[in-house]
Amino acid sequence: MTKDEFALWQTITENSRFHWTEDAIFRLNGRGAFYYIGGEDGGYMRIHKDGSLEVGAYEGAIPHIGEAVFIPKAEKQYADFNEAFTAALQLGGKQFLVDMFGGTTAVLPKSPHNEKPSVLEQIREATDTPRPKKEAAEKIHKSKDGAEQ
Repeated sequence: MTKDEFALWQTITENSRFHWTEDAIFRLNGRGAFYYIGGEDGGYMRIHKDGSLEVGAYEGAIPHIGEAVFIPKAEKQYADFNEAFTAALQLGGKQFLVDMFGGTTAVLPKSPHNEKPSVLEQIREATDTPRPKKEAAEKIHKSKDGAEQ
């Protein structure tokens, strides 16, 4: 991890100090849902796909939540994910509802200008770039070998 990446992760973690934040990576990996609040040390709610709701505390989210040590305080099994999510909404209260559904997105830091484009940006750029015709490619290949064009 570069110094700039470390700083970006620290900013994201700091943004969770007073606002509930969803860990989208947890969801995108198909593991359920994970929400946390408190910056480097705070509280979390983890909803597993099978309907299990785990609530607890975490410590040491430096530079990001993936590095924290989690201390479960309570766990309850619900009928399914939706029922566990409803319980999480009730536990989180008004602040959780506003932070998750209030329509304001988290302010993420802008990446440095010298940062390499993401893999997706590189793929889009490569897809949008017209490909050379086969004959042109053969001419380029011949010129590199020292043969006549």
